[in-house]
Amino acid sequence: MSAESFNLVFPGLTSGPRIGIGIGVNAALISIVTEWLSDLKMGYCYDGWWLNRQFCCWEIDTEGEACDSWHDWSDFTAVRWIVYVIVAVRFVSLDQKQSRFD
Repeated sequence: MSAESFNLVFPGLTSGPRIGIGIGVNAALISIVTEWLSDLKMGYCYDGWWLNRQFCCWEIDTEGEACDSWHDWSDFTAVRWIVYVIVAVRFVSLDQKQSRFD
């Protein structure tokens, strides 16, 4: 039996798992990107810009220990807030440009 005829006889056996895998991959990507962006507003990892704070400082067991690889944007809360607003406005403008209907 060829793959094409198998799909005609049993359409749910092949489309169901593909849809499930697609949904799972999307959920994982959303989770990873959300965590990374929430850490990005506080600082960045010197060893790799793509790492969030947890993976940048994975060798540290407790929260109180210092991590040499993680660099905060600033020690001042106002500067952190300004950096967060700038990054948020850039993402909003990018989203607006991508979803604008002409």
